[in-house]
Amino acid sequence: MKVTLAFAKSRQTPIKKLSIPKLELKGAVLGVQLSKELEAALKIPLTEHRFWTASLNVLYWLRSHSRRFLTDIGVKISEIQRATSPLQWQHVPGKINPADLPTGGMLPAHGGHDQSFCPSHRLSGRNAISPSQASF
Repeated sequence: MKVTLAFAKSRQTPIKKLSIPKLELKGAVLGVQLSKELEAALKIPLTEHRFWTASLNVLYWLRSHSRRFLTDIGVKISEIQRATSPLQWQHVPGKINPADLPTGGMLPAHGGHDQSFCPSHRLSGRNAISPSQASF
């Protein structure tokens, strides 16, 4: 399997206080939205995309019916479920999560030179945990 980082997006947390799981869910929605743009630009079907999250809560929510949750969470879960399959989602431990690099002070210029920025060696093999392997 070859993993390529096509683009990345970093956002600051909103002024309104949200729980960590809700922030992770917002990140998952953003990931799906960006993947739709990538699908259109590169003609790579969304079904071939893989998604990673550091949140086991998000993985659990994506394997559940969106109607079980409050409206704001249910709408986001439903949006993700309409576009992706739970099998496309994997857990990435926080220690090897490339999404945490921008918040840790990584400058964009390092992206091409720092091997730790490229997720291919970090998100393959035994480092990645599939949803079926995750314990909830």
